[in-house]
Amino acid sequence: MKRFKKSKTIVITILVSLCLSILLMTTYTNQIVGYIANGVSWVDRIVGAPFSWFNDGKENISHLIKTYEENRILKEKTYRLVDEESELNALKEENQQLRELLNMRKLYEGNVQVTASILNRVPATWSDDVTVDKGSNSQVTKKMLAVVNEGLVGTVERVEKDSSRVRLLTSQEELHPVAVKIKTSTSEIFGILTGYDRKRNAFIISQLNSNESIDKDSTVTTSGLGDYNIANIPVGKVISVKENSNNLSREVFVKPAADMTNIRALTLVGKQP
Repeated sequence: MKRFKKSKTIVITILVSLCLSILLMTTYTNQIVGYIANGVSWVDRIVGAPFSWFNDGKENISHLIKTYEENRILKEKTYRLVDEESELNALKEENQQLRELLNMRKLYEGNVQVTASILNRVPATWSDDVTVDKGSNSQVTKKMLAVVNEGLVGTVERVEKDSSRVRLLTSQEELHPVAVKIKTSTSEIFGILTGYDRKRNAFIISQLNSNESIDKDSTVTTSGLGDYNIANIPVGKVISVKENSNNLSREVFVKPAADMTNIRALTLVGKQP
């Protein structure tokens, strides 16, 4: 009986020990698994970080490329619209000037009149000359004056078959002299337009044939004398006179009647051959 009790005690002790061992092993194993899982997760984050950064960077780059392309297309459309609007405005101005030139033809009836559009005007020589789309095939000669609606702007300097170069009166190069007359309160004084003063924005007239007083705002037109024999083309108005000891050597400064900066079309005027 004692042996049976002893055996029973041993069996119970073994079972309890076994249960405790299993419990401890399970807890320890869970801890180990937790540590391993944490470690694996940490390693996974380290290993996966470059790939995640790469994927994010790839998406950002794709977005930037798409945005850049959209901006490029938008800029092209904007520039195209601006160019088209500028071209349209230029055509409107040219058409307006051509209509004005047609209305002006009555002033020079009996003379050769050739209406031309500006073919070329280089920024470097903007104030010196322009090239027009009419030449000898259209009866253009070197004895012609270039006129816009407001008045005289230049002289024909060179003639080709289908184009001509017009020397503008604002040029700093030597001009071919143009004979003019100044209408005073009592008479007319004749002189020669010989140059242009940029500081004053004025033509220079010299070689006067009279010492008569010249008032400010006196009207100046072509005289029809000399090489360019078309009279009464508006030149401008007197703004000042530079006096000298000899009144015949005075210089008269004349504000241009025409706008020299925005010439899109002009008429070349000369005598019948």
